[in-house]
Amino acid sequence: MEHYGLEHELLRLSPDALPEWFLAASPYRRVPLLMADGVPILESAVIGEFLDEIGGGRLIPAAPLARAQIRSWVAFASECQAGFGGMVRAADEEAFVSARTALHADLARVDQALHESGPFFRGSELCMADVAFAPLLSRLLLLDGVVTCFPAELSRLRRFAEALVALPG
Repeated sequence: MEHYGLEHELLRLSPDALPEWFLAASPYRRVPLLMADGVPILESAVIGEFLDEIGGGRLIPAAPLARAQIRSWVAFASECQAGFGGMVRAADEEAFVSARTALHADLARVDQALHESGPFFRGSELCMADVAFAPLLSRLLLLDGVVTCFPAELSRLRRFAEALVALPG
C-alpha cells in the first residue's frame, strides 16, 4: 500500500486475543487480511491484484502473456512459502534438511528465471512476483545468520533478496 501511496492502517494482532471482527472476516484465522470499505479480502495474491488495480496498475503487466507469467510466479511463491513452512516446522534435523533441500531446488528455478540484468523478475522494474517472494526471501536472509537457510550458490537469488530487503517500507 505504501508503494501505491494508498492510505492505510496496519494492525498487529495477538494470536492469543483475536478480535471478533477479525474472526468474522477471516474464517481460517489467517493473515494477511485487507478490509476495504468493510469488505474482507483474503490471500496475498488476491490482495496484491486488488491493490494493483486500485493503485494504478504498476506491478502486474498489461500484456496478457506477461501478466500470466507474473501470476504463475506469484503462485509458485506460495508453494515456496509452504516449503519454508515445512522446513521451520520440521520435527528433527533429517526432516529439516530434506525440506531445505526441496526448497533450494525450487529456489534454483527462481534464480534461473530472474532477469539477467536484475535484480527483479522484470529487470529493474518491480512487479507482483517480486512482492510475492519478498517475505520468504527476507526470512531466509534473516535466519541465515543462525542456521544455513539461504542457498549460497544462487547469486541472482541473493541479489534479488538483498534488493527486496533494501526497498523502502
